[in-house]
Amino acid sequence: MRTLIRVVRGLLALVLLVAVVGGVPWFLADSLGIPFPRPLPTSLSQVGPWLDVWRIDRARFVLDLLGIAGWCYWAAFIRQLAVQVPGALADAVAVARQTAPAIRDRQAGPAASLVAVLLAALAVSVLTSRTPAAAKTGFITPAKPAASSTAPAVPAEPTATTSSATYTVVDGDTLWGIAAQHFGDAERWREIYDANRARIQADGQRLSDPDLILPGWTLELPALGATAEAPAASSISTVPRPTDAAVPSFAFPQPTVAAGESVVQSSPSTPSAAVANTHVHDVVARPKAHRDRSFVNLPGGGVVGIGLAGALAAAIALARKRRRIRTTARWPIPLDTPQPAVPESVAEIERAHLATLAPPALGYFQDGDLDPEDDDPYQSGLDDPGPERPDLRLPEQAVTTSEERSRSGLTGPSIPASYTEFTAPGSLAFGTDGDHEIGLALRDHAGLGLSGPGALSTARALLVGILANGGPLASLDHMRVLIPSVDLATLLANEPQHVPRLEITTDLDDAVDMLEAEYQDRRRTVADLGVRTAADVRRFYPEQTLEPLVLIATPTPAITPRLAAILDVGRAVDLHAILLGPWDSGTTAEIDHDQRSRSADEQLDGVQAFSLSASEAQALLAQLEPDLDTSQDTTTDRPDETSALQPAAIPKQTTVATDLPPLPRVHVNVLGPVTVTVDGHEVVLNNKETSILTFLALHPNGVARDEIIAALWTNPDGTNNGSAETFRSTVYHARTRIRAATGEGKTMYITNRGTRYLLDPAEITTDLARFTKHLDTANRTRDEAEGTTALEAAIDTYRGHLATGIHADWLIIDREAESRRFGDACARLSDLTADTRPEFALHVLERAVADADCNQELYAKIMKIQAHLGRHAEMWKTLRLLEVRLAALDDEPDRDLYELANRLTNQRSERSR
Repeated sequence: MRTLIRVVRGLLALVLLVAVVGGVPWFLADSLGIPFPRPLPTSLSQVGPWLDVWRIDRARFVLDLLGIAGWCYWAAFIRQLAVQVPGALADAVAVARQTAPAIRDRQAGPAASLVAVLLAALAVSVLTSRTPAAAKTGFITPAKPAASSTAPAVPAEPTATTSSATYTVVDGDTLWGIAAQHFGDAERWREIYDANRARIQADGQRLSDPDLILPGWTLELPALGATAEAPAASSISTVPRPTDAAVPSFAFPQPTVAAGESVVQSSPSTPSAAVANTHVHDVVARPKAHRDRSFVNLPGGGVVGIGLAGALAAAIALARKRRRIRTTARWPIPLDTPQPAVPESVAEIERAHLATLAPPALGYFQDGDLDPEDDDPYQSGLDDPGPERPDLRLPEQAVTTSEERSRSGLTGPSIPASYTEFTAPGSLAFGTDGDHEIGLALRDHAGLGLSGPGALSTARALLVGILANGGPLASLDHMRVLIPSVDLATLLANEPQHVPRLEITTDLDDAVDMLEAEYQDRRRTVADLGVRTAADVRRFYPEQTLEPLVLIATPTPAITPRLAAILDVGRAVDLHAILLGPWDSGTTAEIDHDQRSRSADEQLDGVQAFSLSASEAQALLAQLEPDLDTSQDTTTDRPDETSALQPAAIPKQTTVATDLPPLPRVHVNVLGPVTVTVDGHEVVLNNKETSILTFLALHPNGVARDEIIAALWTNPDGTNNGSAETFRSTVYHARTRIRAATGEGKTMYITNRGTRYLLDPAEITTDLARFTKHLDTANRTRDEAEGTTALEAAIDTYRGHLATGIHADWLIIDREAESRRFGDACARLSDLTADTRPEFALHVLERAVADADCNQELYAKIMKIQAHLGRHAEMWKTLRLLEVRLAALDDEPDRDLYELANRLTNQRSERSR
């Protein structure tokens, strides 16, 4: 049927093509003739009377105008045919030869789209109407249908072709060609790949790379009647649905209840919920990539939404950024990278968020059906680079890009347009149906009561979600929490310190008093601004801070009438409550032991509610606390009143490399975007191979295979799904591509010493190793000139943040450490060259500021050199630039920087007297 449709389309395209090419000119010539008045003028004096014919006969003018337009369009159509037909014929020949057609630019202009559609329909019809035949290089044998021991619950409809076949691979075969031969459609090669990647072949190997099939392998070919668009199975399954106990890895376990922790009992008056939605567990148990999941399983048993993971990850990233503001340069530069202790729940939260940002197989292997053998779609062009991809020699980057810096002053690198890594979704989630987060719109409820054995765990998840909502920076999505101290003690083991937007009251009476006072203030604000709701205020008057305020408390009979009244009228001004216990005046959700919600509200009924244990909630709330450590607030080493900086001519600067042995041909560059070069020419690897090489570059002394698998392969439930075989397959392909580029077919490049894998230092060098080597030389030498040269070489080597573009938790600590070392090297080099080469020192510091755009000490050093060069106006601009950048982080420069600027300005005034 599919082929018939294509043939019909092709015939229609052919008819239309012939009609336009031959029919249009015949119609125009026969009906309209020449679209100009006749006779044509033979002299210039006859042009005026000739045009008057059109003025007198308006009908003739309209017909002639249509005729001219018709002839112009027909000419454009013929031109497009002449342009596009050769390419279409070449593509048809390529497909007929079972090779991929070339990628061509889309033609523009009149009639281009129509010609392209007609030629495509005609080509598809001609190519797919051919009867598939056995290839001259291989043979297809029909497979016997397997006998079924049980009858299907739903009889299958009879089909023309229901049996599969096998194919024996011979030299020169490709999956593309086999699919074109067997199906008549080369694009269906992935069906063959999916059907055979788990089969062990006679030589003990199995299909893991779509580009590599070996002669002698036997491939199972899906039935001809099966199509890619057909559903994989009937909607009525004969396989029994798994029970809750059957899916422990994807189910939502109840967090461990701490000793002495009370459990909120359900009320007999709570409406009985419908039978739990069994489809939820079906969906949750279905494997999918980590980036596509709606929830995160924490090591302690808690479950949170992926949106909350993003908000917490933003807070963690902001804390790292803020810590860099007040760090000071270190000398000598430490070369070890200490691993800070991070709570497991926090580490898993950040890992889950980064997995949502990772492209296929870049940083994490998580796609498809979670089979790491499934190759990513970004294939290397190494095997067949083609004429359109010439070898690219990477440009060399030096710290000195000009002989003399411009004297216009330092304005610094451009201000970042936004800090996207510090932003987060602005929606509160209650739970998940397996595929999606289920949001909680508090405005729809006059208070939400949580009852049942899982109520406290869900309340903790909502508490953290509300406080993290909108991310750590200023946002219109921020929400505040009001909670009595006794209820906070019920939810958490220890009271958190300095959590933004968390207000603790002495008791529930005080909390309700605050709600009533807040209601009066908000109602007055809304009325004065002429709007109806607090949401309208945030929309039209964002300078007004009317953040939603949520009370979390245990209701008491004495306070219930007041609380119900304020919640009923307060919804319009965003006053809400989550009550620990049943709440008859609003909505109640009963949370079972397995965190399944039962509620009269359809939106919340049958949902797997998110949950956190007390220790998990405590650890996550700690990430929201601002970094108050000012022990390193020593950014401005005060200069002597008589500055050592003296005006000096700026000599020509050249960067001299330190004496090192000849480098190997293969370079793996991970400082900046990851690249692999052979003799200066880039080798294009796919994402899997890039991730493996990057990981190995971080461990020059080798790393155990199991550690690599645990870091790179990941499942949504926190387990890894790699294996020794799949790891070896990826390493094999990386070796193959490098060997093809070097022409050395027996060199290993990636070696295995015992149980540890590493990049062979005799065959591969990394820019990270060279960077570390230069810093070590600068640390050890006592000769200032040699130290300066080593620092310049180190700065030249650093092209940017470690593995730019890869989002993975296993990179974060090393990325921060190398960035800090780069800043230390720039600061030290500027100190060594500020007296004799101040312009060069400014350039070095500018590169450091581009890498760490908020470090106060670097700005202080820039300001000193600018003042020494007499550029006091530029010095103040540098300070203003820092103000703007820190304001984006809800911070501001320390007082010492302003004192430094004033002191340097006064010194200028004293010298001018």
